Amino acid sequence: MKAARAYGNLGLQTSVMVSDPVGLVILLYDRLLQRLQDARLGFTTRDIPARATAISKAIELIELGLLTSLDDAKGGEVAGRLRVHYQVWIAKLFQANMQASVELIEEVEAEVQTIKSAWAELKRVNSLSHAR
Repeated sequence: MKAARAYGNLGLQTSVMVSDPVGLVILLYDRLLQRLQDARLGFTTRDIPARATAISKAIELIELGLLTSLDDAKGGEVAGRLRVHYQVWIAKLFQANMQASVELIEEVEAEVQTIKSAWAELKRVNSLSHAR
């Protein structure tokens, strides 16, 4: 449960205990999406420090939460593809901050939403199979 340790190390608090790894990954995606929304707000309000902080926290969530939770032995090709996505997101977020590009934030946000939806579907299917 490397992701659980990373999530806790980031000082994020939740009253819900997540017992399954898929649920934890979905929580990380939710938190990442919140940080990306915060960054977009920083662009809208022209609050450069808030924007930079939100982007830094988003990168930290990717590095310490999502990347460290990948298990290449169990995840195989999927883990490898996710690793590439995460690294691209980090690069885009750095670039967004340096170039003051809200468009790059929106690109990452759309990609995160898409992958989060796939994880949510996996959780739904797992729940159905466990209910039988």
